[in-house]
Amino acid sequence: MRLIPTISWATIAITVYFGLNPFNFLSSNDVNLNLEDSTLDFNLSHLVQDNSDQQGFAYAEDTILLESEQTVSFSFEITPLKIPSGLGTICSLFDEHRTEILQIAQWKEHLVIRSRRNAPNGTRDYKEIGLKEGLPIGRSTQLIISSSTNGLQLFADAKLVLTQPDFSLIKIPSPQSAQLVIGNNSFATQPWIGKLKSLEVHQGSINPSTLAQDPIFYVRAQNAITHDNSNSDGFIIPKYPIPLKLGWLSPFNINSLKTPNLRGDIIINILGMIPIGLCSLFRFRTHFRSWIGALVLATATCFLISLSIESLQIFLPSRDSSSLDLVCNTIGGLLSAPIFICLKAFSATKA
Repeated sequence: MRLIPTISWATIAITVYFGLNPFNFLSSNDVNLNLEDSTLDFNLSHLVQDNSDQQGFAYAEDTILLESEQTVSFSFEITPLKIPSGLGTICSLFDEHRTEILQIAQWKEHLVIRSRRNAPNGTRDYKEIGLKEGLPIGRSTQLIISSSTNGLQLFADAKLVLTQPDFSLIKIPSPQSAQLVIGNNSFATQPWIGKLKSLEVHQGSINPSTLAQDPIFYVRAQNAITHDNSNSDGFIIPKYPIPLKLGWLSPFNINSLKTPNLRGDIIINILGMIPIGLCSLFRFRTHFRSWIGALVLATATCFLISLSIESLQIFLPSRDSSSLDLVCNTIGGLLSAPIFICLKAFSATKA
């Protein structure tokens, strides 16, 4: 019994280690100015190491005021360098809502455009279109995404490649301000890996022959040498990749439980908290006449440790603070009770 406190602290230390590993709270922002190519290079550490712990992004210094169905158009000159792990966000417009107002991203070598929509709970809250093989790896591509009241047109290298009459880039219920983030999503969890030469945001529709009109926001890499991490174009490259939107205890969709990887994470999170629950029960059992009081305190201990870990994870670019993890860890604490009873019964029969 004298070893119980030591085992308890060792179990907590191991749990915290795996919960907060790799402890990259102050990792540098993975955005670099390439003077030779006149590009901003995003997340190139992922070229060397798959699922790198580093993240990179830049963002607009000022917010953009959006009307409920405003016609906004985008122009890019980009070179994707690697297929991202999942979705790689080239840029997005976001507000306080969890789903971005607009997300322009890469999936494999395909261009993905997602526009937020109001939807019932449990259903997809965005509308999506895409361009197959629109982002070939290693090739510079000029993209124009033009939005108008008649729908959307997509130009690749000055050629019209997609027309979508019933698709609006911006469709929100009321006017609101939005922030533009580049090279990642607002949670810094979807890094895009590539080179950006220029990005322009225009009010109204555009085409290859009207790009000379004044944009409402633009980024050009050759102007990125500035003081205080910002430039004359009004965008900021932060020193550390702390997410612009801190996703504390992100909700989960019940339909996502069908994913094999997620089911594996659930099992690990449940099993991983059982040792702490057992140590807590052994520790608290001597202070209660009934094991129910010890179980309540042990479960509360598991809950608080998990809550602390999940709260710190919002500052780790490579981790995701999840309400599902918190629930699974708490279940693990509860499941320690029958194991504890079995162990006590087994030790009694041996005696």
